[in-house]
Amino acid sequence: MGQDFKLNHMPKDIDFATIHIWPDTWERPEESFQRSWILTHMREAEEELGKPLVLEEFGKSIKSYEDGIEARNQVYRSAHELVEESVRKNRGLKGSCFWNWETDLIRSPGSYEINNGDSTFELVKEHARRMNEMSAQKCSFRCEV
Repeated sequence: MGQDFKLNHMPKDIDFATIHIWPDTWERPEESFQRSWILTHMREAEEELGKPLVLEEFGKSIKSYEDGIEARNQVYRSAHELVEESVRKNRGLKGSCFWNWETDLIRSPGSYEINNGDSTFELVKEHARRMNEMSAQKCSFRCEV
């Protein structure tokens, strides 16, 4: 939003493209928008740039653990599903990095951080496990026969 995705990633010295998605900051909380944003950039990275794509930053702000955890978990589930589907189908979206992991010592309500006691962190761990399993089954670079 406000930058030229293709132009920014077009130089030959750029190895892969990245995107962020912030449903709260952009005031676009709909899951349909999130999916469309990611899939549109994945298509552009594949077809127009010929580069892999990483969902470099994403998250969901919550005011309190009790009031927002399920909404945050759905944002993570949706992003993880898109990444995993892309990897399974050998498409352009290759990974994701959530924002951000903190400890209880500095946790503040109304922010994006998760910690190892959150159900969201369990989703991240499961996603990492599935990605690791898929990675183990694939060649990490183009293999010439």
